[in-house]
Parts: sequence; C-alpha cells; structure tokens
Amino acid sequence: MSSTLFIDEGNSRIKYWLMSGETPAALGYIQDLQSLVASLMSAKLSHIVLATVKSREALLKQLDSLCGASVQVTWVEVTPRILPTHYHDPSKLGIDRWLGVLAARYLGSHNAIVVDAGTAATIDVYEQSSGHLGGYILPGLSMQQASLAAHTARVNFPDADWASESLGTDTAAAVGHGSIRSLCALIREMAAASSVRPDVYLTGGNATVLAEFLPFARVESNLVQIGMQAFLDYSGGHQ
Repeated sequence: MSSTLFIDEGNSRIKYWLMSGETPAALGYIQDLQSLVASLMSAKLSHIVLATVKSREALLKQLDSLCGASVQVTWVEVTPRILPTHYHDPSKLGIDRWLGVLAARYLGSHNAIVVDAGTAATIDVYEQSSGHLGGYILPGLSMQQASLAAHTARVNFPDADWASESLGTDTAAAVGHGSIRSLCALIREMAAASSVRPDVYLTGGNATVLAEFLPFARVESNLVQIGMQAFLDYSGGHQ
C-alpha cells in the first residue's frame, strides 16, 4: 500500500505524519529532512504534502533530489478560493495559521478561535460567513521566559512556573503565572466577545499547559496535519 508523508516545517522544528492509506503509521519531530525522507523511502512513498514557513524553492529542490519523479509533491499554500482571509496580502499570512483555521472549518466549526501555543503564540479567528478574520501574534510562554531572563538583570530564575494563574510569591511563579494569565485572559476575552460562542482549539507545544486553564477549549495536537488533509480534499489533490 502506498504512503503519504505530511511535512510541516516550522521556524524551529519539522513535524511529520506518515499515513499508510488512511491509517496513521508514524509521527514525530525531526531536525533533518534528508534523513527523514531517506528513512521512509522503504515505506513506498507516493505522495509528499508539504507546508513550510521557510524557502519553498530550496525545500522542493532537496525533495526532488531525494525522491525523484516517482513521488508526487503537493505544495500547500494559502489559497483564498478554498478559505478566504481578511489579510491584506494573503501571501504574508503564515501557512500554519491558515491551515489551523482551515482545520477548524474541516472539523465542522462555524465559528472558531485557533490558538497555536508554540515558540510564538498565534491566535486566529474564523467565522463561517467570512473565513479567516485575522488574529494576533505574541511571544509564546518559553519566549516570554527567555526574553525576561536575557534582558533583565534582576529577574533570575531556573525555570518558569506555569502551574497557576495566581499571584507569584517567587520569581519563577511571578514570571510563569503572569505569562499564563495574560495569554489565557486574551483567549477568554476573545471568546466572550464573539456574538456566537466559538469552538476554541489549542495546538502547539504548550497546548496542554493552556488547557489546564481553559476547560472549554479542545486540544488538537495534529491540527496542521488535519488542515493539510483538508487542503488536499478541497483542492482535489487527494490521491
């Protein structure tokens, strides 16, 4: 049975999903695309579905040299025909953000807030009648911690404490609780401001951390992959 490899290349890591037919066969994170493709050639790859925030040309050239013409490569890009966006220049919208919103639509949401809690935290709003309305980008939890540690002489702590939103009684708690409270407060405010109660999706490395404080939210760790599958289905590129 032929296999499809989904690759999501972010700013700091590459996530992949290998599907054998309709069955998940493997998933994980890597740093080296060449090693991944070489190790999976025995899986009878027939299709690679690729989303990246980096250079398209360099990555496609690398894949072509590794796979040759025997493997179809589908490049996933922001396509307003499939999902409209209010971004003034759709080409400037991060593909991972657009795919997260596309996934929310694919999963049946009429209104949604999609939160990707990674290196940067992105929050995007979807309405069925208008598509992607826009969103926010702000430092993620770890980035906030690293920024404070790097740029303040007296804020010293080994690790941030993300266990609560309460007032911190030591430096780690003051930093960590403040980061959690500020990010969760923004998400709650956005949900409350919606005229129709939205579905709230959490994805990214710190999704489960935020979920402790947002019980109404749904953790979907493979949201981008769901969006990539939706792109194939909506564009007619599914094999």
